[in-house]
Amino acid sequence: MTSSDLQDGNASAVLRFFGRLANRVHAQDASAGALPTLYAAVPPRVGRSARAGDPVAAAHLWTGSEELTGVVFPERLGEVVDQG
Repeated sequence: MTSSDLQDGNASAVLRFFGRLANRVHAQDASAGALPTLYAAVPPRVGRSARAGDPVAAAHLWTGSEELTGVVFPERLGEVVDQG
């Protein structure tokens, strides 16, 4: 369980209370909570394919992700994108 504000959106005061209590007692911080996903995506003992380091493929994946989610980040692949 990762500590977040997701429990605060619950309409029930009792569920909000127990959600906050669980965050304090049991939950991990955000960086520790992200580790299982990262390990699932790239297990530490597994090598990367040549394509995994391909900057053109990375740019294509990044752009596609932005288009599909509607979220655009100002920095892409270490370069500042002109906002103007």
